[in-house]
Amino acid sequence: MTVPSTPFPASPNSMPHHVDSKLPVPIRRASRHWVIVETLRGTESASVIADGGYRRNFANLNRVTIATSAAIARRLRPLVVRSAISRSTQFDEIALSSGAALRILAVPVFGPAGTVFGVSLWAGPPDANDLQRPTVGVIEWDRVTGRAAVSTTLGRQLELTSTEDLYFTPLPRLMSCFDRWDDRAGFLSLFDHDNPTKNWIGTATTQSRSGARQLLRIAAKVSPTQSSVRAIVWNLPDADSAPAPDYLSAALRSLPLAPDHAIGIMDLKSSLIHEWVDPSRNLSSQRHQPPWIHPADRATTTTTCRQLLAGHSRITSRFRITRDHDEWITVRAHWTLICPGTRPQALIDIAPRHGRRR
Repeated sequence: MTVPSTPFPASPNSMPHHVDSKLPVPIRRASRHWVIVETLRGTESASVIADGGYRRNFANLNRVTIATSAAIARRLRPLVVRSAISRSTQFDEIALSSGAALRILAVPVFGPAGTVFGVSLWAGPPDANDLQRPTVGVIEWDRVTGRAAVSTTLGRQLELTSTEDLYFTPLPRLMSCFDRWDDRAGFLSLFDHDNPTKNWIGTATTQSRSGARQLLRIAAKVSPTQSSVRAIVWNLPDADSAPAPDYLSAALRSLPLAPDHAIGIMDLKSSLIHEWVDPSRNLSSQRHQPPWIHPADRATTTTTCRQLLAGHSRITSRFRITRDHDEWITVRAHWTLICPGTRPQALIDIAPRHGRRR
């Protein structure tokens, strides 16, 4: 996976030098930052998700800071399309009425399989140097299993371990990297079996081992084939004002469970477990990886989800699980409906049948 790995421009030293004084003031200001355009569903629906330090919610490309004239605005979309289709850096130059020349630069952002998920745009004088691109990470989730392919840039940001498979990251493991996720319900709606949300944008926070807080912006869309959810992730410059950690999630992840028990929270509309805590795992990176359910028993969990959606509050079921596809163990699961609203959630407590330890 190839994604830019340079920091978001925030200090004067990272800004392009030699800005032509003949450039209009708005352009001189805009040359100090990058615009991120998403192409998650292709170039026809390309939209702006970041304009320097400004947050944009799938905005019109013609309204970005660098589009200070109709002549400049007309060049942006064709340039984005060229960069996405060619999968390479492209540029265009415009002679302004002031006598100055303006260069527009487009750099592709690659998804896990090499598809272009977005394009970073910059506009300024042709001789500008030291152009520091923003740190942009990418994720692609399987809509059925919730497992994700994560870019190496984002994997480093989230401090995933070197032993973890970045192309096969379980949803609970990925969610465990964040200490706060605003509008989790909106995000999960992308995975609904019926009428999924087509796009979502929001913020999440994470804390590094050093204690530094990161405020991340995530823009996601369901892929054209409906088989996956694609997302672009980038740092917001106002990390110092990031909201406090979600203490309820922290409490859940720290529950003192018996060694032979594990708990999870399932989103019933998507049938995805997005929180999973298993204290029998020694490594923290494995604590949030749920086991596989036997193919012959998946109908049982599907039926249980339907019963909970229909109004049942508590259900007990049995099914077989494994971690290595070598030994299957029968477990007893206690399901409790905990949020019966528009986004129903169920708490699952499982333990080996007859007290068997895994």
